[in-house]
Amino acid sequence: MTPQNIELKVEHKDLFSFALEQSGVPLVSYVTICNHDSSPLEGAILEVALYPDLGEAVYINIPRLHGGDEHKIEVIDIRLPPGRLATTLESERIVLECSVKQGDETLAKYKKEVTLLAYNDFNLSNLYFYLELLACFVTPNHPVIMQVLKQVREVLKTNTKDNSLSGYQTGSPEKVYKMTKALYETFKELGISYINPPASFDNYQKIRFADQVLQDQMGTCLDLSVLACSCLEQIGLHPLLIIVKGHAFIGVWLQEEKLNNGLIINNILQLINYCKSQALLVFDSSSYATYPQPSFEEAIDKALSYLNNTPLIGAVDIINCRNHHKPYKPLPIRMKAVENPELEYEEITSLAKQILKQAALTQKNGEVEPFTPEKPKEKLPDSVEKRFQKWKASLLDLSARNRLLNLANLDV
Repeated sequence: MTPQNIELKVEHKDLFSFALEQSGVPLVSYVTICNHDSSPLEGAILEVALYPDLGEAVYINIPRLHGGDEHKIEVIDIRLPPGRLATTLESERIVLECSVKQGDETLAKYKKEVTLLAYNDFNLSNLYFYLELLACFVTPNHPVIMQVLKQVREVLKTNTKDNSLSGYQTGSPEKVYKMTKALYETFKELGISYINPPASFDNYQKIRFADQVLQDQMGTCLDLSVLACSCLEQIGLHPLLIIVKGHAFIGVWLQEEKLNNGLIINNILQLINYCKSQALLVFDSSSYATYPQPSFEEAIDKALSYLNNTPLIGAVDIINCRNHHKPYKPLPIRMKAVENPELEYEEITSLAKQILKQAALTQKNGEVEPFTPEKPKEKLPDSVEKRFQKWKASLLDLSARNRLLNLANLDV
């Protein structure tokens, strides 16, 4: 058996990421060993390894392979260490190496560079490449999300006298609308501004998670959409992450009824019809980070304008992605951008930073009593303020001249 007579064919991804690994998508799809020799190949093994610092090599026994035959090995279960992937801050080149060995002799070798993306990178060079991976960046159980929802309850109570975030339990599309509107209006209090995508290379965009958006108080349309979808999913609603050419925004189903749309909706007319039939509510994510903040109705109109005038890449149905036979689960990311946990609440003037502090405590110690800062009192109109001050001045006059005081029946 000579090395020249053994051929190795490897099918694999040219790039890989933490999200792909967590979703069970294999780096190596299959390996085919071809024996072009006249004698059989016996006692050989296939070695698959990643360099540098990417876990242990995988060894697979190759069955006896007669001359002229080939053997295909499906899905190589090479495990990349999640801790290593979760801390990759910039894309880097790694090396995939596959070898057929017989004893100490290497009969065939395949060696290729693969791009390992940063933990929060999403591939923009090919938006159709696993678009459903965006569901992994929607993190409803992130510690920040529950703290945001506590503020949403306060806004909802002010708007409707009912602060229950009850998902679809009431069966009322109007209730879903009101909860979504309260979420939109809550973001106004967080002081978040829109910003262009952060510096990335090779057409990969870094997605900010909830704590970083609140820490920096800024986000791209994709960051803001991911944050809103995370909140909507935690409320118990079913969000869509809608990607059109050059923009991202949000949709939410107004009823819990399951629609058999698959993971991605690619038909823009279908989305428009869902909106017209009031099955789907869409709103623009960037609008909630605009100052002054447009009304919720204006954000809806802007999203509908995008649907009607911009090519659709795809709408990711987050719940369908979760319920897939190979589910796209939220990335297990812990908070990194945390305000100084030693500061007292009264020292933190920003509501966003107060939420970060509370979320950090929740992550560290478990659930604690929420802190709800007192809302500043609204300034009265000038005419009302003058009457009010005059009335207070009259109250301070304790003499008989004050007609607001009845001294007739007092024994003085």
